[in-house]
Amino acid sequence: MALIPCYECEKEISDKAPACPHCGAPKKKAAPKKKAAPEKKAAPSTEPEPVATKDEGFNKVVAIAVGGLVWQIARSLGMDFGALTVVFLLVPWALLVIYGKKQSPQAYAGIIGALVVVFGIAIAAGPGDVFIPPSASTREVSPTPPSPSTRQVTSIRSRAEQGDADAQYNLGIMYATGEGVPEDDAEAVRWYRLAAEQGLAAGQRNLGFMYGTGLGVRENDVLAYMWSNLSAAQGDETAQRNKDRAESQMTPEQIAEGQRLTREWIAAHPGIGN
Repeated sequence: MALIPCYECEKEISDKAPACPHCGAPKKKAAPKKKAAPEKKAAPSTEPEPVATKDEGFNKVVAIAVGGLVWQIARSLGMDFGALTVVFLLVPWALLVIYGKKQSPQAYAGIIGALVVVFGIAIAAGPGDVFIPPSASTREVSPTPPSPSTRQVTSIRSRAEQGDADAQYNLGIMYATGEGVPEDDAEAVRWYRLAAEQGLAAGQRNLGFMYGTGLGVRENDVLAYMWSNLSAAQGDETAQRNKDRAESQMTPEQIAEGQRLTREWIAAHPGIGN
């Protein structure tokens, strides 16, 4: 048997005794109850909340609106791409349908707002300041030649006065553009007419142009149609386009008159330019 001190009165007691005979304290002090550890709060998540996705119908409507705006901007700048115009509708439509689900309404508003601003700028600029396709001109004339020298002018005038239709046409070009001679639309009309009366398709085409625009002569859609028609009959594609434009602005009666004058000119000039 061994003796141990009582934890209460510190007197020695038997290690077999269940309690101290001196003070009555139990042999071993009860261990204190451990307090439960407080529960740790979960740290706030740093993951961004997912953006609400848009439904397919909304994406398609926005895509069509964007494509339409791009197309209108191109039209305002005077661009005409024919069948390729559909690309302006399909490409934005496809891109926005595929990737538009990740965008917020604010992003959509920014895209459309930016395009509206560009559309306004395009309208203000107009095709004249940006890009004019060949089809945008009212009438077409052959490109002007390089500026001729004095000797060339003298030679062309001499041949024109002798009845050379090509020289007459070239002299008309020179007067119309002021290249080598003073610019004079009336003189241009005179030389174009001399070449046209000989059946030169280029002279007929440019004389029709002058009548169609009122340059150097009083504007007359019927005569513009007639001379353009005569030139087009010889295969001049520019004259054909000028004729079509004139016809689009004429009444049925005017068109009939232009056709009558065409037939009469051909009858009066058998074998010339036809």
